[in-house]
Amino acid sequence: MTNTRLLLVVPLGLALGGGVVMVAMPSRPSGEWSAVQVDTSGMTPGFDGGSSRVDTQVDAYAQPGDVGHAEVVVYESAGLDRFCLARVVGAPGSRVVARGEVVQVDGVVLEHSGARTIDTLQRYDEEHAGRHYVVTYDADGLEMVDVRVGPSEVFLLPDDRTGRQESCFGGLVSFGRLQGRVR
Repeated sequence: MTNTRLLLVVPLGLALGGGVVMVAMPSRPSGEWSAVQVDTSGMTPGFDGGSSRVDTQVDAYAQPGDVGHAEVVVYESAGLDRFCLARVVGAPGSRVVARGEVVQVDGVVLEHSGARTIDTLQRYDEEHAGRHYVVTYDADGLEMVDVRVGPSEVFLLPDDRTGRQESCFGGLVSFGRLQGRVR
């Protein structure tokens, strides 16, 4: 069995609603391939179900230490029987503190630039671990978070941090629920 899964980004807007793509990946524990739906709504505007990307790979992680800051991952949402995309904000062992529009990882504030207002939302360019991406906040920002990420966990946040996608909002996620890194 291979450690690489193929993410088939198929625009399914009319059939399944915007922000949903299909992923072909080996199921656990049998290793047989199956297609599952992945909710991408929390990763707009950077990753959209209407994207033209059709061959993005999802690489499985061998151990928690392989997970890197700012990577986009596919994970199984707790109790909802669905898969979601989110960004790794805190890798195992990190301390994550967030409130409003400020996120700190191990005492370093994730810098924002290029602020712009779209309707009532604030959109920023954010940089973390050498990766640049766009994040969105509403007027309230994030509720207070102060956690130490355990050795078999990651702390995930979507790029759309308005809370509109509560089912795929991430937070502390066990390593066993990670399906892999999107590249």
